[in-house]
Formats: sequence, structure tokens, C-alpha cells
Amino acid sequence: SRGDLPAADAAYRQLVAALPNDSTSHVELADFLKRQNRNQNAIAAYRDALALDAGYIRPHVDLCQLYTRVDDQPLAEQEGNRALDKYRAAANRPGEAEALLCIGDMQRAQGGAHLTDAKRNIEAAHAIFVSLNQSYNLSQSFQYLGVVAGSANDYPAAVRFFGEALSRSREVGNR
Repeated sequence: SRGDLPAADAAYRQLVAALPNDSTSHVELADFLKRQNRNQNAIAAYRDALALDAGYIRPHVDLCQLYTRVDDQPLAEQEGNRALDKYRAAANRPGEAEALLCIGDMQRAQGGAHLTDAKRNIEAAHAIFVSLNQSYNLSQSFQYLGVVAGSANDYPAAVRFFGEALSRSREVGNR
């Protein structure tokens, strides 16, 4: 929070060294690396967390996002579907929606005919957030809908979705 990234990196690595068998310490490091766009390092840290706790579902969503960033669509799809299946088996609706957002974004990145599937998955995630009345996540899903609409060259819809995302972000205090 102070903008001292080298100190933050060292602190996260000290946390992992202090708790080497704790998957959450590895996820903390991975989250930091992901925020710094150190994608390959973040992937490795999430993989380390999953090696320690194969039942930890959330890293699969993060891996889906990272593999989409590095343009490895087969691995992004594999991780997204793994997260979706596990969240559905656990009846974790918010997690299911997060997995659907990631799968939709991966499909959006593929473009072309995949945009229809992307829109369908992101709309399904949005519907889950609506049904659960999750205000913060509704802002996120409107953002994803805007990106898909823009990718499909539907700029009026993109503007509406981005406007709704901004409005909802302000409502929940997300800067």
C-alpha cells in the first residue's frame, strides 16, 4: 500500500518461507505477483499452492485469468472448466460465477465465433450475482459485459455496460 514493491515482494517471500506448507501463503505471493503482471512467476506460485492443497479451488480461476493473459487458451480453458466444475460440485454460486467470468473472458480473447459463448457465460455469471444481490460483483460483471460488447463492435452497448459498471463501483466505494 506504500508503493514499495521490493519490500512487499520480500515480505511475501518471507511469509512463504515462514509457512512453506501453507497454501494460503503461496496464494498471497501469487496474488501479489499477478497484480504486478509477473505472470509466469504468479502461475508458478499458484501451482505451488495447488500442489500443497489440491482442494483449493480459487487458484484455478486465477490460473485461467493468467493463462488468458499469456495467450495459452487451452490451459486457460482447462483451468476455468476445472474451477467451474469444482465450484458447482461445492454448490458455491459466487465461485461458479467467477469461473464463468473467466471462461467468458478467455472466449472473448479468442474472438470471432467465440464471442457468442463469451457473452452467454458472462451473462450467466451476471445472473448469479443478481440472484445473490452481490453489488460489488455486479459492477465486475457489467465491466466484463462491456468488454465483450466492445469486442463485438457493439459500442452503444459497451458504453451502457461500462457506465453501469462505473455507477455500481461508486455505489460500493470501489475506486
